[in-house]
Amino acid sequence: MFRKLTVITGFALALSAGTVHAEDTNYSFNIKNDSNYIISAFQTNDGDGWSTNWLNGDQVGAGETQALQFTQDGPCEIQVKVSWRTTDGGQTEGEPWNIDICKAHTVYFDGEKVTFD
Repeated sequence: MFRKLTVITGFALALSAGTVHAEDTNYSFNIKNDSNYIISAFQTNDGDGWSTNWLNGDQVGAGETQALQFTQDGPCEIQVKVSWRTTDGGQTEGEPWNIDICKAHTVYFDGEKVTFD
């Protein structure tokens, strides 16, 4: 379960879903929007259901990258999904994709799928 995450957009915003223990490990990755859409949500599921939106009301525009940090005390193999604003002003939620969140340096969204390296 991810107990704490920080979104960096020129300032740090910390969100906490519980007490962080000394054995927790800090990780970070970038989400890169390689699509023509605006990413409006990034969520994770470590087996306990979908998280709240990691972007916390922020958005990642076409061609933009945003840094995300989190404290992890659960599995690294998780599902992620991206939601984005369509060109007609609507909202679309993508299919879930499996990634190793602990090994991810950059998570890419190309308008159809999520990949990572």
